[in-house]
Amino acid sequence: MGSNVKLKLIDAAVTLFGQYGLYGVTTLELAKKSQVIEGSLYRLFLTREKLYDAAIESVVRMTTDALAQFALDPIHRRSERTGYPHPDGRGCSTVALSSDAGGRPSAPAGSGVR
Repeated sequence: MGSNVKLKLIDAAVTLFGQYGLYGVTTLELAKKSQVIEGSLYRLFLTREKLYDAAIESVVRMTTDALAQFALDPIHRRSERTGYPHPDGRGCSTVALSSDAGGRPSAPAGSGVR
């Protein structure tokens, strides 16, 4: 199973978790959106929550990469990072994805992206 499948799952997760939140999306919906079999999600990520973490890391990485192109002062960089646009052009991926992180029953505070 290649990294292409992993990227498809992460892309689908960014979109669906951004729209519906962690608990508003099933693993079957994630598999259908990414056009892979549901078992691939479990083989690559073990749980939906680990895929969620990978989606957040992906958005943070995209944001960091986009900002690295510009020589912005730290305050401007921080404001840009928190306002990174949602993949479909509506809302903010960072806020949309992080809004459910605190609601995870087994997630202690600060256990998200490192």
